[in-house]
Amino acid sequence: MQTVEELRDILAELQSENGKLRLAAEHGKLLLAAIEALLSSDEQAEPFAIVFDALQEAFKFDTAVALIEAGEAVVSIAAQSEAQRHLRLSASGPLKKALKGRVTAISGDSVGIFGGTARSALCLPISLRDKRGALVLLRHGDAAGFSREDVALGRRFAVLANQALVVRLQAEQRLENQRLEERSEQLQRRAFTDELTGLPNRAHLEYIVNEKIKNQGEAKPFALAFFDIDKFKSINDYYGHAMGDRLLIEMSKRAQQALRGHDIVARLSGDEFIIVIHGAGEQKTIEPVLKRVLAAVAQEYQIDGQDFHSSISIGVSIFPHDGQNYEELRRNADRAMYRAKASSTEQYRFFDASMAENLTARMELEKQLRRAVQDRSFITYFQPKIDLNRGCVTGFEALIRWVDASGAIRAPGEFIEAATRLGLLDEITMMLVDDVAAALPRFAELFSPAVDCSINLSASQMISTRFVQELAAKLNEYGISERIILEVVENESFDKELFHQSTAPLLKQNKLRLSIDDFGTGYSNLSKLAVLGVSEIKIDRSFVTGIDKNLRTQKIFSTIENFGRSSMLMMTAEGVETEAELAYLINKTSINVVQGFYFAKPQDINAIEQNAAALNQAAATAKRDYLRLVG
Repeated sequence: MQTVEELRDILAELQSENGKLRLAAEHGKLLLAAIEALLSSDEQAEPFAIVFDALQEAFKFDTAVALIEAGEAVVSIAAQSEAQRHLRLSASGPLKKALKGRVTAISGDSVGIFGGTARSALCLPISLRDKRGALVLLRHGDAAGFSREDVALGRRFAVLANQALVVRLQAEQRLENQRLEERSEQLQRRAFTDELTGLPNRAHLEYIVNEKIKNQGEAKPFALAFFDIDKFKSINDYYGHAMGDRLLIEMSKRAQQALRGHDIVARLSGDEFIIVIHGAGEQKTIEPVLKRVLAAVAQEYQIDGQDFHSSISIGVSIFPHDGQNYEELRRNADRAMYRAKASSTEQYRFFDASMAENLTARMELEKQLRRAVQDRSFITYFQPKIDLNRGCVTGFEALIRWVDASGAIRAPGEFIEAATRLGLLDEITMMLVDDVAAALPRFAELFSPAVDCSINLSASQMISTRFVQELAAKLNEYGISERIILEVVENESFDKELFHQSTAPLLKQNKLRLSIDDFGTGYSNLSKLAVLGVSEIKIDRSFVTGIDKNLRTQKIFSTIENFGRSSMLMMTAEGVETEAELAYLINKTSINVVQGFYFAKPQDINAIEQNAAALNQAAATAKRDYLRLVG
């Protein structure tokens, strides 16, 4: 029979065992609740925060940090204390055991590696595939160190730390997948959307058209309408590319709004756009769409306080008649657009077969012209201007010529338009300037040190601040600015307002004179010429040819002459070819500077040198006739 003392010992042992079982059960419930919390947490929740809360009840620590191996170190991925959120420690010493999978209690100096005032630490190993680390619980101040019981308990709770890592990595993976998906969608949008206007881009347009062609058995015919902005380069040159971009954005909006709901406008590049007109197999169904677009984009634009008027030219190709694939349709619409642009009366044209032949020839010309610019296959011809009053050569007009691959000399009319379209005209003009700079000293020796030289510029060059600045810099470098006259043809493409605001001051600043070429054939307001700083007008040859026997021409010539004289402009009569024309100008007008085949055709510098004596003699003879007839 057991004694009372023995029964008391047994009771105490049973109570102790019962307490341990109750504590183990509580810990089990705590562990189960924490795991359930981890599994049910949303993506924004920090899994280690849930673990820290659960472990707090079991281990009564002051702060905690989760560390993951990174090369030769371990770095903090979660922490309760700000001080531990940026830890980077050596993966050696007291952490080695934890990294190898052992629950470890640490005390003494070794605890100092975790920073702060920690006195003891309990390291629970965490690992997942190639990820290894430790969840470290820290006690500060006078708190007791972690015991063997804590180490044993830590083995049970290590699974919770591992589960936190699993949840953390899964959340990170989901976020990474989401980020990659969003990035993919963003790249997809960027790949198919024009960044400036938000319209479908070239790639998207090609996809749309190819899909329609692939499903042509189910689809109705459709058309491609190719358009660009007339004189867009002039806007960019004067107002700058930022303003040009604003105009492109506004114009693309207007074009969109003018379309039917199922039609699409896309931007190819620069100022080039294409409209896909659905269900359109005949011109009569397409024309209303084109007219709405033309009317919409023609309305005045107001951008940053500036008023713009702009227009477009449109070329149209129709599937399947004008092409069996996207590239054929685009190319043929492009051809039709250039035909519309060349017309003075039509804003849109439909493709026809004759345009293909013209484009082939144009492409060959462009190919040859690019090579010519690269090889500098150009020569400058000079035509003299004769001063009848003084009986001398007073100047020359410099005229560029292209020496093609066959050695033939090609006049500007055969290539200037293509050079302008290809952006090569500025470079060609600078070649001419080099020739003029080389010729002027020789002219000074042969004729007079005061001989000047005229250089022809296009309307777009004359209103381009950038080009005029570059030209002036080159002329100043050669030291010939005061001997140069810049000629521009008087027509509707010469924007006098832009010129007056942008480049006229540059001409004055660099002592460059301005001449209006082919005067009388264009659209200028005569009263504005003096305001623009014009110093010379060259009366077009159409008013000189046969003037001695054409009464109507004589009256027009007299009107121009009276204007020039009242405005104190120098006047030069172009195209003098016969003795009768010269005699009329001497006897019936006050013109004393003439230019034409009667004295000399345009010729290169070597021919000018060879014929210098004859030119001087012809000028002297003309002076005698002038004085005789005037006297």
